[in-house]
Parts: sequence; structure tokens; C-alpha cells
Amino acid sequence: MGGQDKGLVTIGGQTMIQRVIARFGPQVNELAISANRNQSEYSSFGYTTLSDETDDFRGPLAGIQQGLQWCHCDYLAVVPCDSPRLPLNLVACLSERLHAQGRTIALASADGFRQPVFALVEKNLCASLQAFLDAGERKIGKWFESHNAVEVEFDDIGAFANINTDQDLKSLELEIQ
Repeated sequence: MGGQDKGLVTIGGQTMIQRVIARFGPQVNELAISANRNQSEYSSFGYTTLSDETDDFRGPLAGIQQGLQWCHCDYLAVVPCDSPRLPLNLVACLSERLHAQGRTIALASADGFRQPVFALVEKNLCASLQAFLDAGERKIGKWFESHNAVEVEFDDIGAFANINTDQDLKSLELEIQ
């Protein structure tokens, strides 16, 4: 999307992050935004804004690590800012399956595709994730697998669609009109 900060891209009068907050916010006790640029714009939404500790871009796991350090609950739920149609029951479904299976991580799956940035992670895994990152690892799937993460199947793959191109954006704008 031409280097734009996707969370701040406007769709139908709202930024993507506002749309994500509207769907995700009611599912959690507290909300924070992980952002490595435009922190003042993200802070204007009234939530804690977290950034990676280092400048070497460690990917989504670095944001999850910051979330785990900030988290005041037993579990951290994570979603990306560029998926404004995320399921309204995401956290409940992940939590139910995580507890039923006795696991420490639950991640979404749809139509046979893992959606690892839609996850519920036990806060006690903070040290494990820090060690993984310190070892130079970056692959979210590898870390999840090391903790025997459970996949939770959702029916609507479109709920996990990322807005990555101008065409994706135009399609979503048509959908919400």
C-alpha cells in the first residue's frame, strides 16, 4: 500500500484501527496498540501504545512480547490492525478451546489456513518468547509449535482477510457501503 501505515488508512470515514477496535475492544478487558511508527496518532485513540524494544524489526513476535510484558491479565489476545472484519467471538472461541485442551496458546484457523496473528497467549510465556527472540528466532509458527498451540477453526475465512493492496481497500469500501 505504498508504505502507508495500514492501521491509519481510512475506510468509509474510519481508520482500519478504529474498525478493529470496534470489533475487538468489547472482547477484551484492556486494550493496547502495538505501533512502531505514528505513535502519537495511535495514542490519540486513548489506549496504551506499545513499541518494539529494538530497532531491528523482529516482526509480530516482538509486538506480542511487548504485549505480554504490558498485559495485566493471565492471557493476551492479539489481532492485526489490517483485518477490520475479525470475528466478534474470536477471543471467546480461542479461550474456550485453549482451556478445554489445556494449552497455553490458541490461534485461529480458517479453511485450512493458520491465522497466527489472531491468537490468545498465556502471559506466563513471556520469558520463553524473550529467549526465542534473543536467540535470533522470528517465526511465529515455530514459537507457537514449540508450545503445542491449539488451532481453532472458524467458518468465515473472509473475517481474517488482510487489507494489503489498494484493490483490497476498494473491495472493502464497496462491501461496507
